Amino acid sequence: MKYLSILFLFFTFNLFGQVTFNDIEYMYPFGNSDVTWYRTKNGNSGLINKDSVFITQPIFDYVSTIRNGIAEAGIKKGKLFFRGFINDKGEQITPFIYDYVYQSGDYLIVEKDKKYGMLNKTGNYILPIDYELIRNYDEFTLVQKNNKIAVFSEENKFVSEFIYDDLVDIFPDYILLKNSQGDFLMNKQGTISYTVNKDEEIKDMKDSLLIVSNKKLNKMFLRNLENMNLFESNYNEIEFINNVLKVSKNKKTGIVTYKNQIVIPLDFSSIYQFKDNYYIVSKDNLKGLYQQSNVILNKKYKHITHFLSDYLYVVNDNNLSGLYDSELNVVIPEEYKIYEYYKSFYLVEQYNQLTIFNIEDKSTLKLNSNYKFRNKNHFRIIKRNYFVLQEGNKYGVVNYKGEIIIPFEYDYLEAIYASNKFIAKKNSKYGFISSKNEIIKELRFDHAQLVKEAVFFYLKGKIIDSYPAESDYQE
Repeated sequence: MKYLSILFLFFTFNLFGQVTFNDIEYMYPFGNSDVTWYRTKNGNSGLINKDSVFITQPIFDYVSTIRNGIAEAGIKKGKLFFRGFINDKGEQITPFIYDYVYQSGDYLIVEKDKKYGMLNKTGNYILPIDYELIRNYDEFTLVQKNNKIAVFSEENKFVSEFIYDDLVDIFPDYILLKNSQGDFLMNKQGTISYTVNKDEEIKDMKDSLLIVSNKKLNKMFLRNLENMNLFESNYNEIEFINNVLKVSKNKKTGIVTYKNQIVIPLDFSSIYQFKDNYYIVSKDNLKGLYQQSNVILNKKYKHITHFLSDYLYVVNDNNLSGLYDSELNVVIPEEYKIYEYYKSFYLVEQYNQLTIFNIEDKSTLKLNSNYKFRNKNHFRIIKRNYFVLQEGNKYGVVNYKGEIIIPFEYDYLEAIYASNKFIAKKNSKYGFISSKNEIIKELRFDHAQLVKEAVFFYLKGKIIDSYPAESDYQE
């Protein structure tokens, strides 16, 4: 009887004929699967394989992406919506009786009347629908009842009682739980390996070493699982970073070993890892770079940051920018202001002269000396397809070869991220144009504004039109 509603839908659809490709409005990409879902023009969904064979008729009101041969699906009964699971053959794994369902690892989580249960992939209950919350983390599952948490193992048995208030963190081979008595470090077999009382707190774990905070003393300690401090600590903060420790005392930060040997002295306001054993340090609003205990870049920079993962971007105390590769070789010397880039071509400025700098062969192309870059903030480099420049009071656009692609005839131009579209203003009216200088939105608006995902167009203070702000960067 539990599958009666699905059978009824199937036979009802058959009264009106089989589905054809002309009925399909949308088909989800196959990806790595041989089966995907489709949606018809009337809003119903079904399954289809790569051989264009309809596995099911469109008898569902909703089908999710197939994962591990299983998909969530839903049907309507009157005004109510019910969910369940099907396999990639279109066969039901569970009845369609649930308010909410989702897959988590090898398990199927279901919710009905605000109670949760957990099933295996064949639809058999592992945990009945009797719990306030179920969260699976592959090797263990947290189960909540009466506002208390217990741990359920991958061997399908409870390894703790319902005594915990919260999951604090997950470490390799361990989970950290908390209640009013303190913190409890539990291994995946359910054994408590380490605990602290409510005066202390476990902050982090790495390689069987713990960082523990004593709230009364306002100090942190590095401990092993035998509850021994590895050194006498006077630090207010300790943090694992690479294979050393970032430590702070009285708002001064440095780097030490696990034996408390100084690597970088506690003389800085902040320290961030650039890569491996390289660290960006800050003091008195200036930055430098260390490799372990060796100074690589002196503390003279207003700005140092990662750029495109493999580069280090700097702005020195003379407000000039530079770019270094991951080995700290010079890519762009600290002689320019760097503004924007397209592939290997960077828009830079030196002595008020705009230049295209190619980082692949170090060649430079000087642009028209009358061109100016309107946004002088060079503390970040922005990816563009084209460069918006200013000549006198007019705006235009050039490409990486310095060729004019939009003439300098506009009162204002603004690039839409790394795209081929621009907000344009002429004769006090705003519109939208392409890199071919073609009108996308007529220049008739009082104002135009880029706000995250869209460009909004205004008349008399009200939004009357919009356009998606998509990036179509040319790789």
